[in-house]
Amino acid sequence: MKKLLLILSIALLSITNLYAQSGTSVSIEEKITALYIAYFQRAADYDGLIFWKNRVKETKNEKEKDNILKEISKDFSHQPIFINTYSNMNNITFVKSIYKNILGEAGDKSGIIFWTNLLDRGVSRSDMVADFIDTSITKIISKENFPNLNYKELSDANKRKNIIKNKIDIALYFTNSLKKYTNIINIEDIEKDLAYLASKKVLLSLYSNPLDKNIVINFIDNAMKSDNPIEFILNDNFITISGIINYVKPRLNLNHIGFSSNLTTTNPAKQIVLKLIDDNAREISTTTTNDKGEYKFFYIPKDIKVKVRIYSIMKNEQPRIGSWDVKVVDNTNNSAVYAIDGKLISTKDSDNIRNLKIPLRSKKSAPFSILDDIYKSMKKILDINQTNFPPLKINWSQYNTPSDGSVSDGQIITSFFDGEDSIYLLGDAYSDADEFDTHVIIHEWGHYFEKNFSRADNIGGAHGDGDRLDIRVAFSEGFGNAWSAIVTDNPIYTDTSSDGGWFMNIEKDTTIDAGWWSESSIQKIIYDLYDDKSEPHDKIELGLKPIYDVLTTNQKSTKAFTSIFPFITYLKDKNPLFISQIDELLSDEDINSITDDIYGEEHHNLYSNLGDEVCTYSTYGYSNKLLNHKYIRFTIDAQHSYNISVEQSNGDNADPDFTLYSVEPFVLKKSVNSSISWIEKSKIFLRAGDYILDISDYNNINEACFHIAIE
Repeated sequence: MKKLLLILSIALLSITNLYAQSGTSVSIEEKITALYIAYFQRAADYDGLIFWKNRVKETKNEKEKDNILKEISKDFSHQPIFINTYSNMNNITFVKSIYKNILGEAGDKSGIIFWTNLLDRGVSRSDMVADFIDTSITKIISKENFPNLNYKELSDANKRKNIIKNKIDIALYFTNSLKKYTNIINIEDIEKDLAYLASKKVLLSLYSNPLDKNIVINFIDNAMKSDNPIEFILNDNFITISGIINYVKPRLNLNHIGFSSNLTTTNPAKQIVLKLIDDNAREISTTTTNDKGEYKFFYIPKDIKVKVRIYSIMKNEQPRIGSWDVKVVDNTNNSAVYAIDGKLISTKDSDNIRNLKIPLRSKKSAPFSILDDIYKSMKKILDINQTNFPPLKINWSQYNTPSDGSVSDGQIITSFFDGEDSIYLLGDAYSDADEFDTHVIIHEWGHYFEKNFSRADNIGGAHGDGDRLDIRVAFSEGFGNAWSAIVTDNPIYTDTSSDGGWFMNIEKDTTIDAGWWSESSIQKIIYDLYDDKSEPHDKIELGLKPIYDVLTTNQKSTKAFTSIFPFITYLKDKNPLFISQIDELLSDEDINSITDDIYGEEHHNLYSNLGDEVCTYSTYGYSNKLLNHKYIRFTIDAQHSYNISVEQSNGDNADPDFTLYSVEPFVLKKSVNSSISWIEKSKIFLRAGDYILDISDYNNINEACFHIAIE
């Protein structure tokens, strides 16, 4: 029974609804149009669509209304073209033909088996097609509806749904725009009817790319401006330009230090925006590459000079399968997008194939290599969840140097995520360049993920192996490193530079000064939770989904600062069968078991209550190291303005600063950081609720103790 349900789920998902989101209705003309596509691979003729819509309106009996699609489907099955086309087919061939008509492909194996079995058990072909269409338009796709399917299968199903959506949209646009021109005249020999041929032509080039739909809509609009729209559509004055876009990337040396001087790899430029430009610099058409780097421009006039322009932009506007808007810009050149042009040559009189390879020379391929690494990160998420990614700008220039100054001059200090919507990457070949350092780029994207889908209370600052870090920094940086290994399924993290660079093995390197304060310990734990069980202490293989679920729910809303403590607490709560295996990973990094302890109170005294004297220390370094910050938890019972003061109690040589957070929801309320010695104070309006005060000493003296008052 379970297997049958799984087959049913996959069958439904093979053709599932394009429109059916909660609260979205589906018009009868959409269903009728879908029938025309499924049966005849064409749009409805205008009179036919009006006829069937009127028939629905005339149906008064509720039971008949419920079965109206099957009745229309039955009438379709009596048409001579249906009989001539399908009568000699066996059931499985018939099902494959319906899939081919509506999807442009044979369909998935499980779906074909399901629908064929229905026919073999006596369901009529007309009822099967009606159910096929009705399911595809009314069934809501969700993990809740199809728990037996993984997110990869759901994602694939949504891609198939997009094909159907595009076809129905275009078919309706064709019928409602051309109206009388779509009516079939040559019923007896329909394969020669011009309106029939035109309606088939406008659907043949449609797949899942929404830009293809826009191209066809423009084509239909142009047809309507002509004296005879049908002849305009059918004329042979248009060609297709297609090809593959690749980019070249240097290959890492076998010792993981630096790139080879003569070895490269050629890779498809995925999901990249392309425009077709004529000899007057006008944009003729727009499309995107697919995951193989393939592209197509449809309905391009013959005998004009055009070139393919490749932009350093990835853009997808299909929220049902995931959407994104990512661009690589030159921060030293007014944030200009990078572009590569193919040759300006004539389309001549037949279809063109134009393959383009973006060279490594002069770092021309760098922006596209960066985009590919970003796409790898998004794809890892899309494989487990349908996600709409907020816009992201990657600021890269070959003049970006590890120096302090103006970012518009390339002085960015290091590669970093700015906490909002931009990543900056080094690019200076004479010092340090990160454009081909996949793990570095994905690490920074990990911070973008934390900001937009999880939460990171990371205070930033310098960090490295062996540092005892503030718990927020340790977790965020450790996660970023682990994320780069998870996305690539490669724990060898490399960072090249002019002197060769360095690398680390996230999984196997021995941690220097292991513990909950160590980004190295955090990265190893997170990666071992994800990967296969390959070490004596690693007896767990959760994969990404459980980690993702914790990060995007409990960790996002935790009342504590984000660190290993809430993460492990919530991970155990959601995965109680793996508690002992999780503890083994912690133990291997010298971390005692974490159980129901989001604050880590069994491990440290970083959190205190109001009224306690708190002391910060520079024992392990400055600014973002362990003990540089202490945290005060307190509750406000009544809302009004409060005077908050942090006063040094062991002298007057400290410069106290504080940052106030409300914790439900977790929001930064105010940072107070004047340059006054020994005391910091501010009046702040507070509502009733729980808060955390983050206390630090800007002067970083060896020991600074403070009395905190809230009055």
